[in-house]
Amino acid sequence: FRLSPDGTRLAYKVDRGNDAFVVLDGAEGKAYDGVWELVFSPDSRKLAYVAWREGKWLTVLNTEEGPQFDQAWAPTFSPDGKRLACVARRGEKQLVVVDAKPGVEYDRIGEGTVRFSADGKRAGYAAHRGKKHRIVIDGREGPAYDWIGPEGPVFSPDGRSVAYRAGRARQQFVVVDGGRELLELLQGN
Repeated sequence: FRLSPDGTRLAYKVDRGNDAFVVLDGAEGKAYDGVWELVFSPDSRKLAYVAWREGKWLTVLNTEEGPQFDQAWAPTFSPDGKRLACVARRGEKQLVVVDAKPGVEYDRIGEGTVRFSADGKRAGYAAHRGKKHRIVIDGREGPAYDWIGPEGPVFSPDGRSVAYRAGRARQQFVVVDGGRELLELLQGN
């Protein structure tokens, strides 16, 4: 069961035979092989969830289906409720889908790192390719590091700046606006 943030809407999953569907405000949605991860937008107007059918996964926004992938998870709304992102897998590669538009494929997307700015205009996440890690903001890759902090990108209240923790070898930095290493937190010998 999921109650909307304002407490006025109810959504839940039903399994009936081989079908699974979401009931939103008493109305049954489309049947799938399975559904999970029901999430309301912060303004309570929209519901998103992950569904799969015949081995293909997709995110459903209200009743609108997004593109299909080998797997999809972690639907995330922007704070204003106008935008939706999720993480998906194509073959062995992972990517972030923002507003139903698939992004660049990586070896892995950092778990729990998909973030929107407070006004919802900017989106970012941590991505891994090979042994290098980077933050991707609005589809643009930042510099490569040996590691990125597990919290991912943090946007300023006005959304103009973004900061994150990163490191090379035994050095840690706070990186601001895609490249300025402002503060060395820890330096090895």
